[in-house]
Amino acid sequence: MEALWPHRSGDVDVDREQVEPAEDVRILPEVELDRRIRAGWDVWCGLLDDLLSTGGMLPSRELAGRLVAFFEDAYWRAEDARVEALRRQMVANGLRRCRMSGQSRGIR
Repeated sequence: MEALWPHRSGDVDVDREQVEPAEDVRILPEVELDRRIRAGWDVWCGLLDDLLSTGGMLPSRELAGRLVAFFEDAYWRAEDARVEALRRQMVANGLRRCRMSGQSRGIR
């Protein structure tokens, strides 16, 4: 998912990993999926620690900018990887998606 507006160079320190073009997660190896999930989790934990350390006060502009940048890019990269990993696990376990037809089972 892309941001609705471009990042300005002076806004936030954007990690190079966040700027690279989005790949189709269906073709990524499991190691890369795991890395993306862990990277998203690590960034979120760091942001959460910083938010908690404000003691209930409004965050600084820098912290608010980092938080917005996270939810514009890194969160979605990690979430897409998590969903794909879950889909692969379901396929491996022989489960498939159920689609409700609007009718109860056995009742016509």
